[in-house]
Amino acid sequence: MKKFVVYLMVGAMLMATGCTNGPESTPGNPESTPRDSRTTPAELESESSNQDWTPGDDNVQYIRTHSDYGRDPIVSVISSKEELEEYYELHKDVNRNPAFENVPGTYSDDFFADSFLAIIRLEEGSGSIRHKVEKISGNGDIAVSRLIPAIGTCDMATWHIIIELKHTDFSSDMPFKVQLSDIRYSWDDI
Repeated sequence: MKKFVVYLMVGAMLMATGCTNGPESTPGNPESTPRDSRTTPAELESESSNQDWTPGDDNVQYIRTHSDYGRDPIVSVISSKEELEEYYELHKDVNRNPAFENVPGTYSDDFFADSFLAIIRLEEGSGSIRHKVEKISGNGDIAVSRLIPAIGTCDMATWHIIIELKHTDFSSDMPFKVQLSDIRYSWDDI
């Protein structure tokens, strides 16, 4: 009986503490801190040209898959259906997810006639962390917010953030780079 009580107490303590992702923000005012020495979206706004572009929900897909590489974001520019199929073939064995498996069939040669994809691949230490592409500046800086809950899971996830871009707005030859910022929130903020 004593073992049962001890196991019950340990289980309750583990459930009560969970995995935390740093200090909790105050409700209604999430703490926004730059990750490492990267630029925040507000700083990007002051530095960027007048060609900034803010994507809509129909221009970005966020696909969570299993962990398959390092933490820093990598941007792949995909300019043809063949390049997209190569990207998929390179990552399909690790990234088993129906949404990821459907990506090659989503985009046709007609899409690539006047558009291209910028795919951000990044790994997170917690599957609870979500992302939001805030904007893309005229120089190719992609501002991405990491939405970090006060309590998260301790699983790892790789995210493929697929952004649809028009050739009239950006050149597929430009060097895209990701600028991450952290937004921490508690469940009370939702």
